[in-house]
Amino acid sequence: MANFVKTVKFYNGVECPVLGLGTYRGKNQEVYDAVKHAIRSGYRHIDTALIYGNEADVGRAINDSIKESAVKRKELFVVTKLPASCNRPNMVVPCLKKSLSTLKLSFIDLYLIHTPISRVPLGDDILDSNGKLDENGDEIMDDINPVDTWKAMETCVDLGLTKNIGVSNFNSRQLQAVLDACRIKPVTNQVECHPFLPQTKLRKFCKDRGIFITTYRALGGEIRNPDEPSILDHEVVKKLAVHHSKSPAQILLRWQVQQNDLIVLAKSTNFQRIESNTAIFDFELSEEDMNELAKLECNCRYRPFLEGIANKHYPFHIEY
Repeated sequence: MANFVKTVKFYNGVECPVLGLGTYRGKNQEVYDAVKHAIRSGYRHIDTALIYGNEADVGRAINDSIKESAVKRKELFVVTKLPASCNRPNMVVPCLKKSLSTLKLSFIDLYLIHTPISRVPLGDDILDSNGKLDENGDEIMDDINPVDTWKAMETCVDLGLTKNIGVSNFNSRQLQAVLDACRIKPVTNQVECHPFLPQTKLRKFCKDRGIFITTYRALGGEIRNPDEPSILDHEVVKKLAVHHSKSPAQILLRWQVQQNDLIVLAKSTNFQRIESNTAIFDFELSEEDMNELAKLECNCRYRPFLEGIANKHYPFHIEY
């Protein structure tokens, strides 16, 4: 394992590499090549989801890397996610089995409920990331209690289909409801997090309960309107990049891994950026640097999931 691979330890003793490769929007040969290159470059944490539509290519890259002796399966931490259209309890185990078949793996290391917002599935036994649409082409929302979905997630562990289970985009109340009812506690809550949206209160809530935060959109994201700020272009981030002879992306990723409660996903299919994103363990941000970045908080959420805002389980109606 490459020496940059720092790990954190979940409450159950399982170790997870603190830096993972995100594969959102990666498709076909491009994502296959990216995953293989990331593994060659030392990545051991690979994150995908059924809704990304790339599990087959991600799995092919993983299996080919193992065949070529670039890595052993036990060294990898592979993550995929249950889509909102399969949150009905009876669909959870079959959906994970479908993902495993697509990935061509006998188990995964972590399975996540992708969102507490549920969509009506295309059919009672149709395991698809798409759900039903109304006459206007809008998604039809389902009323599924996330706790009921969670109980089916626990069965996935019982069956040996996944080593760990967790959630994504859950707020503190939804997490507490799961904790109050669970046999197996979530190991992580995967949420958007960066200096513009540091998730301070949610992080403390999770840390107090032995749950790690995994962060996506660590480098911000696509700008939806001209008034939305770009974190990569912020003058403080660029100033720190010059001071440390690093890129703005490396500064933002360092901000993540320098804290003890965050696991970070860095999404890229560009070979140079994949390698560059690992060069964050050879320097430290000073206390003054961290304080400057802390002042950037502005509650900017690049992925607000507005399509689900009318759903009673929409997680962002409360502060955290």
